[in-house]
Amino acid sequence: MATELRLAMGSCTKLHPRKGHDACLRDAVGCVDAIGVADGVSMSALDGHPEIVARELMQGSFRAIREAWDTDHRVITPTEALQSAFDTLVQDQVRGSSTATLAIFADGTLRTVNVGDSGFMVIFDHGEASVRSKRQQTVAYEDGCGWRKRHLLPRVRIAVPHQLNPVAFLEHRRQRLHPRDTPRVDPSLRIYDGCGNRLRDDEVGEIGINEPSDGDTMELKLNEYDVVVAGTDGLWDYVTDNAVENVCRAHHDDDPERLAERLAGMSLDAQMGIREGPIDDITVVVARVTRVDVASGG
Repeated sequence: MATELRLAMGSCTKLHPRKGHDACLRDAVGCVDAIGVADGVSMSALDGHPEIVARELMQGSFRAIREAWDTDHRVITPTEALQSAFDTLVQDQVRGSSTATLAIFADGTLRTVNVGDSGFMVIFDHGEASVRSKRQQTVAYEDGCGWRKRHLLPRVRIAVPHQLNPVAFLEHRRQRLHPRDTPRVDPSLRIYDGCGNRLRDDEVGEIGINEPSDGDTMELKLNEYDVVVAGTDGLWDYVTDNAVENVCRAHHDDDPERLAERLAGMSLDAQMGIREGPIDDITVVVARVTRVDVASGG
């Protein structure tokens, strides 16, 4: 009997009682498996609904994956799927923003896109070095001006994740079509790109205004027993890459759901040790490559 490689998937989410902005995806259609995570940016909750953006990015991505497969058995790229979901949010002018990580597995190949500081790791079964997605963020510094300068306090470092913000993107596109005055920028704020180059004032307005094509993409061949871990920053900020890999290797007999629970529990324990109560949402999706039988004519 013929066989094929598929993903066995599991997930675990531990939401902060006052946030709850994370969402995840673990689904399949035809010969295509998809996993993903999205983390609604808390600051956008001031005038929006980041949890809706996160949820719709995941659900909309899978709708695009399913439609492409059902229409002509086509496997679209993660960027195409995420773009379809984002376009719908832009059209509906949904307020809020979110990071997003999406991975599609078909024919033994994992294709991924990552926007922001969520991400994924691939732990290979045969000893190869693990692969980790690139964290996308812009670093901003508040220089020693005003009150901070008088009190000789160091400047503040702020890491702003790349993010998908439908309304901000729509407004930015309108500004390009109908130029306005350069946005006013607080002179105490110095903002740098990932290479340490200071951004011009007219470039500052583009921070946090990203689209799926800005995401970092990868394509990896996977084999049986390889493991993929996708997580929001609630995982990666509190559990090291080495710890994630060690847990996956030490508990290779666990099913993906149990592995996801272990990793989410480690992050929760780490957060509780920092201060009273959890401080971030935690979402983990684990997928293990398995070989399954293919029915004749399937």
